[in-house]
Amino acid sequence: LNPANVSGKGAWVRTVSGELLHKGALPQPAPPLKIVLRNAAHKQIYQWVYTPPADVIKPGGQVAFSTKLSGPPAGAQSLRIFFLTHDGPAS
Repeated sequence: LNPANVSGKGAWVRTVSGELLHKGALPQPAPPLKIVLRNAAHKQIYQWVYTPPADVIKPGGQVAFSTKLSGPPAGAQSLRIFFLTHDGPAS
């Protein structure tokens, strides 16, 4: 996981990138990711959902992902990522 704030074309951009790894024996759907920005008090101040570029992750496979948020909230101090499942968020 590589979160970063970068200045691009006069505006701040929050970039989150990494890899989804699958160590199971059977292909699995690539789960959507819920990215949550939190303030210094660890309260959620913004969220978005990112859909990975692959539908399925093969056994032993990986899928790289990268998502950007232009103009992230000024109070954002940390982030959390959740895998979204059919039953709701899973950490």
